[in-house]
Amino acid sequence: MRDLRLLALLLPLAACRSARTTDAEPPARATAMQPAMAQPVAMQPAVALGPTAPATTVGPAATARRSSWSPGFVGRWSGDVLPDARVLAADGRVVALSTLLARPTIMALVPPNALDAEPATLFAKLDGLRRRYGPSGVDVVALANWIGKEDFLAAASARGAGWPTPVYSDPQDPSPKDQHDAYERIKHHERSFLGQLSGGGMTPALPACIVVDGERRLAGSLHLFAGDEDALHEGAATLLERAGARLAAEVAPKSKTPAEAWAKPAPRPFEAPVAPLQVGQPAPELELVDADGATRKLSDLRGKVVVLDFWATWCGPCRAALPHLEELAKRHAGEGVVVLAACTNDERDAFEEFVEEQSFRFPSLLFAHDAPGRSPQRASRRLYGVDGIPHAFIVDRSGMVVDEVVGHAPGEVLVDAALAKAGVAIEAATLERAAEQRARRARPAAPGRPRD
Repeated sequence: MRDLRLLALLLPLAACRSARTTDAEPPARATAMQPAMAQPVAMQPAVALGPTAPATTVGPAATARRSSWSPGFVGRWSGDVLPDARVLAADGRVVALSTLLARPTIMALVPPNALDAEPATLFAKLDGLRRRYGPSGVDVVALANWIGKEDFLAAASARGAGWPTPVYSDPQDPSPKDQHDAYERIKHHERSFLGQLSGGGMTPALPACIVVDGERRLAGSLHLFAGDEDALHEGAATLLERAGARLAAEVAPKSKTPAEAWAKPAPRPFEAPVAPLQVGQPAPELELVDADGATRKLSDLRGKVVVLDFWATWCGPCRAALPHLEELAKRHAGEGVVVLAACTNDERDAFEEFVEEQSFRFPSLLFAHDAPGRSPQRASRRLYGVDGIPHAFIVDRSGMVVDEVVGHAPGEVLVDAALAKAGVAIEAATLERAAEQRARRARPAAPGRPRD
């Protein structure tokens, strides 16, 4: 029986199961297999801080430097052997991944827009790693995802001299945008490079970066944008040594990593289900902590219509929904509509990192963190009964919950339409689209097939 979290990712509902998880690590910085983003996005790699990461304090006074690496990556752990997937070379050849990994390799997994970006910040970073570690027998390559074969080959041809580091692509074309059959989407996803890498489950936000040895064994994942070159190189060197690289003294890690840092943690315990908050009830008081360490209370927004969106940095559908929520908040700001983006079931440092690096893209959203993090005492679970994200509650001006929307799929306007129940004027065409989308969600699946 397929994992419910996978079905939640692939159905139009596209909700991440946030409470009933047994993963050893959170599905770090995961995203839907085809991001719902029409413009270039610099999403950060799938890095859950490893056991060696220092503790991070709350607020701007935090001084501990975040770790730039992790021994885990989308459900895999250091020492796991990666599948020998097929990749497409820039000259049109399809080759096995194993042919690229003859020695320790830094592999960046990049979105399509990275191939045309000028100036190529990502490739400049990769070229710097190549120059630093190449003399020690290390390869650096990039692999493009979510791009069609013809588009990739055209991009490679247009580059002429090529990219600063070798670039390959997933030979499988992206899933058609109009493919509503969940069973077909699952099969298509499982055949893709990222699908094979993640075992058919949730895939990382891109760009992501991994370090692999010459036998396709994962050393760990590397955060290319750790915010500090020293931290980046210490992480890269640590993982490359783990992958068997014989680094020159001047580029070797400065500190020894203890053996326990590589030990896979025990699975998180199963969380019992909780009663969901019912529409028509008063919204429970909620206290969150913003990126500056200040307390944000739901009651402080009384008199406004609040879209209380529970999300997490590791949840792909959550992150894919943010551009739409930004557009919604901007469009209805004059009518007293506020989107409170409550990061829940997530670590404080991951939230702070996201706000630091990504919040400029969403100036209309109020970002704050559910302080208990991944604890069962998090407010989203304890007060609102949330066990899947994204999960948005629409709270009217008097503080009553008038509607809720679970999950997000590209093009959905369910949250927009829900604002009408709080007295916000919504166009008839939007209400009609939402009605069609709700009907599609509710349509029963054919026998033996998941609901699409």
